[in-house]
Amino acid sequence: MLGSPDPASVMAVGDSLPTDIAGATAAGITGVLVTGGIHAGDLGVRMGEAPAPEALARLCDAKGIWPSAAIPAFRW
Repeated sequence: MLGSPDPASVMAVGDSLPTDIAGATAAGITGVLVTGGIHAGDLGVRMGEAPAPEALARLCDAKGIWPSAAIPAFRW
């Protein structure tokens, strides 16, 4: 990261629980999971579709990793 930003002002966005979200957690920053990415099949969704909350909870429980938030897609 550039300089020493306040961790509360930094957010990581990614589609992988074991890499992106676990890394954000380890760094002490907010991690936002893109549910339409690599875990879409596990969640029963396509890019842009929101998963059932129960499906997301099951996946996170199974991986032992919880994002701060989840979004169905990320476009910029």
